[in-house]
Amino acid sequence: MESQAVKLGIGQCDGVCVKELEEKLQQIQQALDAQDPAGFLDAEEAMLTCVFERAGNQTLMSFIRTLWARSRYYKMVGVKDVFETGNVALLYDEAAQFVAGATTQDENMALDAL
Repeated sequence: MESQAVKLGIGQCDGVCVKELEEKLQQIQQALDAQDPAGFLDAEEAMLTCVFERAGNQTLMSFIRTLWARSRYYKMVGVKDVFETGNVALLYDEAAQFVAGATTQDENMALDAL
């Protein structure tokens, strides 16, 4: 579902979207620096939402949000594991790649980061 939201929304990523993505990427960095898993997940979901909502499909967005909510515990465990192994840069790099793909409307780059 997230891949479909990227495919539908990336072409609509305008200057407002780019600005939002850059702000969310800064929030991701701050959460990673603070080793705040919940803050990271909140910022990451907000970043993805910037593009996903531009797909214009509220049903798709509703399903994605439901899945995020239901899988939150497992995502939190995964992020905590990344913090413990010291691979925090990987999380930032994936987010930065997604932002770069969305900013340039490069669907493949955004999908690879997703």
